[in-house]
Amino acid sequence: MSIIKNVLIFLLINVAAFASEYSNLDGEYGLNYTRFNDLFFKKYKVNINALDEVIIVDFDVNFNGIEKLDNFINRRIYINKDENPHNTIDDDKDGFINNTYGLNLITNSIDPFSVFTTTYSDNSIDPFHEENKHGYYMLQIIDHIAISPKVKVYPISVNTIDGFKRAIDWVAEEKAKGVNIRVVNMPATAFLKLHKYNDKLLFNEIKKYTKKLDNVGIIFVTGAGNKPPLDSNPFALMGLKNVLSVSVHDRNGNVIYKHNKVYVDFTVPQIFGYGTSEAASITSAVIATYYSIRGDISYERMLDFIRASLKREKRFIEFTKLGGFLQFNDNVLSY
Repeated sequence: MSIIKNVLIFLLINVAAFASEYSNLDGEYGLNYTRFNDLFFKKYKVNINALDEVIIVDFDVNFNGIEKLDNFINRRIYINKDENPHNTIDDDKDGFINNTYGLNLITNSIDPFSVFTTTYSDNSIDPFHEENKHGYYMLQIIDHIAISPKVKVYPISVNTIDGFKRAIDWVAEEKAKGVNIRVVNMPATAFLKLHKYNDKLLFNEIKKYTKKLDNVGIIFVTGAGNKPPLDSNPFALMGLKNVLSVSVHDRNGNVIYKHNKVYVDFTVPQIFGYGTSEAASITSAVIATYYSIRGDISYERMLDFIRASLKREKRFIEFTKLGGFLQFNDNVLSY
């Protein structure tokens, strides 16, 4: 009997550990994921297919990072239907050829996401190359957190200031044409690829182009960086109303990357363990879900609501401008 008892105890401990691993999505730190999920589908069960499609443009989901067409990628990738990927013509006259599934401004290759229907040139069986998993994880996080099925992701790969400018121009022009882009997500790692961000002239150029997103009503969410102060993301210093710079904290409420609070608006509970880039993707997915529910909500009111969704605590005052962390707020369903 003692052997059976020990086995049962062992199984219970392991089941509890497994449940604990995923409980982060279910009520931890005010992130009432299951509660919000249940409310969402209960309220929109009849008309869930009528929800607005909302697009997150992600500046770090690169094509090598999503070479395996997993179900979550299939669900979440936004397809530019005005572009025919099977010719070499700029069908939609946006300045890019075959940008059906995204833009690769690093190599300017034609149809960089054709990997969806092809295999590795090196016949590798690995679903994605080791050095480019970051974008794959970021898209996976968005898929986990974005409750609305209509939240889609359009990847743009950038690693230079010129690429950043071209990406911003494309986003602003598409939004002006009526494409429902509401959020640009830029993890800190993607920003670091731009280099020389302490250079004042470059800083001013970045601010000028980021302002274009503000002008067309797009929220810019960025990770604060994982190695402060060396990689503290400067977007929060630009004084633009649409920029949300986010950090991350653990289950005990400890801010993991202690930036000067001028660099961070608020913090986000860690769920998967991928740093402030994860926090940026979670924030982007929450905002996009809100937008899909209330497509008529104004840009300014959405920003106000996100800030109002924070739970403010003294322990975060030292590390964040707004002194709080992001919650999934049930009130969004009637906001």
